[in-house]
Amino acid sequence: MKNPLTVRTIVSHELRTPLTVIVAGVDLLGSSELDANLRPSIREGVRRATRRLQEIVAVAEAVAEGYPIFLPETGGSSDSLTAAAALVAACSGLAQRT
Repeated sequence: MKNPLTVRTIVSHELRTPLTVIVAGVDLLGSSELDANLRPSIREGVRRATRRLQEIVAVAEAVAEGYPIFLPETGGSSDSLTAAAALVAACSGLAQRT
């Protein structure tokens, strides 16, 4: 069973990090002073962060519904799978205590 501090740490890292990238990127893209050469890389960073959040949410929903998750040995999405599984496990531990 995870304690609230562990849950907060997991949620903070796995959800807030991509959210921070998205918010900062949108703010930068809205700036008229931003160098036009930087716009494509900022847009790509926002896209990657958005995909990561979408993967985490999709996997968390599947795990919460009881579907087994098999982590691939290689590939970029394994981080999202691990993050989602950790989030669900952490939150499940809290729900069982209340």
